[in-house]
Amino acid sequence: MLTVSGSALGSVLARSLVIILALTLVLLGYASWLSWRIARLQRIVGQSVDADGRLQGTVPPARSQDELGQLQQHFHQMVERLQSYNHYLESFSRRLSHELKTPVAVVRSSLENLSHSTSEEERRTYLDRAANAAERLRRILHSMSEAARLEQSFDQTDTERFDLAEVLREATGAYQQLDREHNIRYSGPDQGCFAMGSPEMLVQMLDKLVDNARDFTPPGGRIDVGLSTEATAHRVTVFNEGSRLPEGPGVDVFAPFVSGRQGTSDGHLGQGLVIVKLIADFHGGSVSATNEHHHGVDGVCMRIIIPHHSA
Repeated sequence: MLTVSGSALGSVLARSLVIILALTLVLLGYASWLSWRIARLQRIVGQSVDADGRLQGTVPPARSQDELGQLQQHFHQMVERLQSYNHYLESFSRRLSHELKTPVAVVRSSLENLSHSTSEEERRTYLDRAANAAERLRRILHSMSEAARLEQSFDQTDTERFDLAEVLREATGAYQQLDREHNIRYSGPDQGCFAMGSPEMLVQMLDKLVDNARDFTPPGGRIDVGLSTEATAHRVTVFNEGSRLPEGPGVDVFAPFVSGRQGTSDGHLGQGLVIVKLIADFHGGSVSATNEHHHGVDGVCMRIIIPHHSA
C-alpha cells in the first residue's frame, strides 16, 4: 500500500515538475519575445533621429494591435507630425529670408545713394524709398507677431455654441457700410446654422478673408460671402472677382508669405490667410482655394469647412 502511495506521489510530483518547467519555458519565451520587440522598437525610433537630433527616417506603422503595437503607432504618428513641422519651419525660414532680403537691400541702397545725392529732390526720393521698405519690414514683423499671439491665445479662448449665419450676416453688413468701392454681398440663411467655437475668432477670420478679397478685386468688383449647410458641416465661402490663382500643384496660398496671384495693391504678404487657416484648424475645420467662374465673372473662391454643433 505504501509502495502504491509513494508511486502515485512520485507521479504527481513528476507531472507538476513538467508543468512548472513548461510554464517556465513559455514565460521565458514570452519575455524574450517582448524583450526583442521592445529592443526592435527602440532601435527603429533611435534610427529615426541622428546624433544632432534631426529627423532622418520614419517609424513604420504597427502591424499588431496590442499595447506595444499601439505604442509603435503613436511613435509613427509623432515622427510624421514632426517631419511635417520641420518641413514647415524650413520652408518658413526660406520664405522669410526671401521676403526680408528685398526691403533690406532697398534700405541699404537708398541710404548709400542718399549720401552721394546732391539735390533735395534726389534726397527726398531716396528717403521715400527707404521709408517704404522700412514700412514693409514693419508689416512683415507685425504679421508674424499677430500669428504668434493668435496661437498663444487658443489655450485661453472660451468656446460657446453660436449661430454662424447671424455672425456672417452681421459682419457682411458692416463690410458693406465700410467699403463702398466694392460690391459686397451675403448669400445664405439668416439664422439656424450652429457651430461650436469662438464667434469673435470667426469674425477675425472673415475680416482676413474679405481684406484679402479686397486686395485682388478691382474697383466696382464683387465680393460674395456665402454660407451653406451640408450633412456634417457648414461651408463658408468668400468669392472675389479678379486675378486667378496659378494652375497646377505647388502653390499653397495659406502658407506664410505666399500670395499666388497679382494684387491691386503693392507688397501683399499673404499673411492674412495664415490667420484664416489657424482659426479654421482651431474650430476643427479645413480651408481650400480654387479658381471659379461665378455669376459670369472669373475670380477665386476661398472655402472654409466648419463642423456642425447640434443642441
